[in-house]
Amino acid sequence: RNYESDMCFELLGYDILIDEWGKPILLEINHLPSLNSDTEIDWEIKEPLLYDTFKLLNLSKLNKAKWKAEMWKE
Repeated sequence: RNYESDMCFELLGYDILIDEWGKPILLEINHLPSLNSDTEIDWEIKEPLLYDTFKLLNLSKLNKAKWKAEMWKE
């Protein structure tokens, strides 16, 4: 089993415009969205996004140790 490829994910950035009637319009999808936080609103959006991403991936030192131990068993 290839544990490294099992742990892959991709973060996409969606650019959406809301028209005057509240209808969303998809402008583009970025496969490499910027995670720089140059402004306060950037930080307010991206910090929770990264927190939630790492939480979904279940990343922690304990899980990393478990993964390494499991990898060495095989």
